[in-house]
Amino acid sequence: MFYLLPTKRGLGVEFWGSYDDLRTIYEVLYSFWEVDFYEPNRESLISSICYEIRHAYQGDRLNRESSHFGHDPVAHYGFQISWVQLLFLIAYINHKKSSSSRNKLLDGIMLQIEYWTEKSLESFDIKTGKMLIPFVGNTLFGGNPYIYYYMRLVNADYFALGGGKNGFNQLPKLLASGVKGTELFKSIKRSLLKSAKEFQCDPLEIELDEDESIYLIEW
Repeated sequence: MFYLLPTKRGLGVEFWGSYDDLRTIYEVLYSFWEVDFYEPNRESLISSICYEIRHAYQGDRLNRESSHFGHDPVAHYGFQISWVQLLFLIAYINHKKSSSSRNKLLDGIMLQIEYWTEKSLESFDIKTGKMLIPFVGNTLFGGNPYIYYYMRLVNADYFALGGGKNGFNQLPKLLASGVKGTELFKSIKRSLLKSAKEFQCDPLEIELDEDESIYLIEW
């Protein structure tokens, strides 16, 4: 059984499982990524986690000789993913599932991911964690055509806070940017469309101007 645990400084979670656990999740998500392919921008949410999962079970990320919950010598592999990326990913997959053929194995995997995400949020900070529960699969607008841009923007703002409880407490406010109808959501869209008009390009081609050094911190 795979599981998620909050990282030490609360930037996200460690996603753990046996080789077979992660290999199965990878194959299911990768197959879903190929079905009813929308466009590279949104599908990057799925392909990026597939990349991390594959490198994890190949032993290129986190490694343990056993699970956190037992001592049986079964190798476990893991990787880190930020709260922001995880929550936007769940929202997008749930949106895409609503217009795709039923896949019970994918449904089961996503329910487990949502369960462990909620458990990890409350484990890191019970008060703010409870405030974030509605964002697990429900509140963020998974049908946003610019969802990958929104995710990267919110993620950069979150990492710029430096992690810890203080940063985590700001997460509900930051995530409001991904909720359809909020002023933050509309403001980002206006800015994105304005930039696209100025550069005479598709909004999906706009690159986020971010400082890569903000990601070089302890998770």
